[in-house]
Amino acid sequence: MRLLTFALVVGMVLGSVLPATAGTLTPIDGGAVTATSVLINGASGDQHDPHVSGNLAAYTDYSSGLGEIRYYNFSTGVDTAIPKPADSYDFLPDMSGHLITFTRVLADRNAIMLFDTSTGVLTELDPRPSNRFRSAVGGQTVAWVDQSAGQADIYSYDISTATVSTVSTQPFNESLPSVSPDGAAILWQLCFDVATCKPYKATRSSGGSWSVSAVTSSTDDTVNFTDTDGTTIVYDGINLSTGEANVYLVPQSGGEVMRLALSASGFEAIPRISSGVISFRNRSPSTSDRLDLFIYVIATNMLYQVTNTPAVSESSHDITVLSNGSIRMVWAANDGATGDLNIHGATFAIPLSKKTYSWPGFLQPMDDLPAVNSVKAGSAVPVNFSLGDDFGVNIFAPGYPVSAQIACDTVAPVNAIEATVTAGSTGLSYDSSTGLYTYIWKTDKSWAGTCRQLTVKLADGTLHSANFAYK
Repeated sequence: MRLLTFALVVGMVLGSVLPATAGTLTPIDGGAVTATSVLINGASGDQHDPHVSGNLAAYTDYSSGLGEIRYYNFSTGVDTAIPKPADSYDFLPDMSGHLITFTRVLADRNAIMLFDTSTGVLTELDPRPSNRFRSAVGGQTVAWVDQSAGQADIYSYDISTATVSTVSTQPFNESLPSVSPDGAAILWQLCFDVATCKPYKATRSSGGSWSVSAVTSSTDDTVNFTDTDGTTIVYDGINLSTGEANVYLVPQSGGEVMRLALSASGFEAIPRISSGVISFRNRSPSTSDRLDLFIYVIATNMLYQVTNTPAVSESSHDITVLSNGSIRMVWAANDGATGDLNIHGATFAIPLSKKTYSWPGFLQPMDDLPAVNSVKAGSAVPVNFSLGDDFGVNIFAPGYPVSAQIACDTVAPVNAIEATVTAGSTGLSYDSSTGLYTYIWKTDKSWAGTCRQLTVKLADGTLHSANFAYK
């Protein structure tokens, strides 16, 4: 079972750094996306570590034995190899726009290479004897790990000026860098020892120097992968004693850390982010030997399943949001003839921005504020409303509707609800013939003689309340 990808194995000097007091985000389940995948490379042997930007996807192809970097054009369907010497070994690509960076193993050094797909020009960055690997690119910035001095440190390269800068040379191992799309921020994993790692970031000043800081304070779980879209940092945290893993979000500029609350003991790991859309691998407790890919949209708090392959596990993956709002993903899956890894891609569309509902108010048999609706305690109350269209049943914000007891000393009129629904009717439904939503709210007999307020928060963030007196 390929539970850990090669990149994860590289970063398995793990540690304890996730915020014990992180807030939680409970996503709304949007179901499965509708997408037809394309097989980018299904040759014998492994193809691995795909990355995508716009119409291009780059990955490592091991089918010939020694690794080579190939890139696929979604518009033309053409898959092309980047030229290399016969005795070299290329692997670990990353890409941004038309630029691909990767590691090339030569006889006397590990070189960081930069390939421009628009011109076909291949360049070695800062050539010299070294042990460099795991490069990342964003904008005009390339970052890599340099282990020439015995410990792994982070360096950057400015493509526009052809200059190398020291980002971080702390007396600890640093690995797995990623670069923001504008090149102004670098993320990586810093490991104090084999059991203590945390996510770090560096932001570049107007003068070109890098300011380094921890993304979070020390905590209880192990951090592997970090990524940023320039606004939000994402990273995963694994509890080595339980095997549970979670995905965390935090503003790149600083702020509260939030955990995606998906399952009690699942495995959500290797997050990637583009324009507010996060992709990650998920293994639920009921499928301990299989991982599928999911995406989470920050703006809408919606969760979608991208792959559902009972006999296959998806491993490394990447995501990009296209200029037309569509989402493109690439991934490696062990669906080859002998269980080897193949590269797949898919393009699909889902709402990326918050829904905007039309809310005319609660409808009969209820009355809006400031009225107080009179209800028999223990009855089931039909809460009717319209949103102006059929938006499906995932319309409530997580944890809503809610109710709370309120004081009954109000001067608002008390109006009796004219109809109730039998106690056996529950849940939310939509009637296409009337255009109405109905939420059946089951009240409690113990509420007799009290007053309560029902509050509905919709997925667009709006709040709507109604008051009730129980008899």
